Amino acid sequence: MTTPFRLMFGLSCALISACTPGREYLSGKAANRFFFPDQHQGSIVWRQFISHDPYLGGITTASDPALPTCLVFNHNGLFQHDNGCQVQHGHWYIHSSKEKMAMEYDAGNPKPAAGKTTVQPEFRYQIEKVLADTLTLKIQGRHGWVSYTYVLEPEANGLQPLSTPE
Repeated sequence: MTTPFRLMFGLSCALISACTPGREYLSGKAANRFFFPDQHQGSIVWRQFISHDPYLGGITTASDPALPTCLVFNHNGLFQHDNGCQVQHGHWYIHSSKEKMAMEYDAGNPKPAAGKTTVQPEFRYQIEKVLADTLTLKIQGRHGWVSYTYVLEPEANGLQPLSTPE
C-alpha cells in the first residue's frame, strides 16, 4: 500500500468511527411514556385517517374505512402494521429528541434474529404531532415529505400485548 492511500484510509476510518453515534433512542419506561398514558396496559391501536403526498401538486387521500391501515404499538417495543391485506411485525423506537421514530420490520421472520442484542435503528419517520387521539408521521418520499395522520381506535385499545409468534 502506498503511503497516501494508507493516510486516506486511516483518516476515513477515524472519521467513520468518530461519527458513529451511540444509542440515540429512548428505552423502556421513557419510550413508553411517550406513547402510553400512565395507567394504560396492553396495546395502542392507531388507524390511518388521511395521507398527504406532495406528488403532482399535493394529493390528500382519505383512508378507506372498509380496508383500514392500522399501527399497533405495544409496551414491550413490538409493533404491528396491518394494511388490510398484509400484516407485518417489528420493533419501534423513539429518538431521544422525541422528534423522530424508527419502525424496524422483521422481514419474513417475525422472530428476532438469534444473538441480536444491539440495534442501530434508522429513524426515517419524523413525528409531526402526537396528541391524545392523533398521531401524524412524515417520511421522505421522492417528491417531498409524505404525511400520514392516524387516529386512536378507542374500541381496540384494550388488546392483549403483542408477542412474537413462536
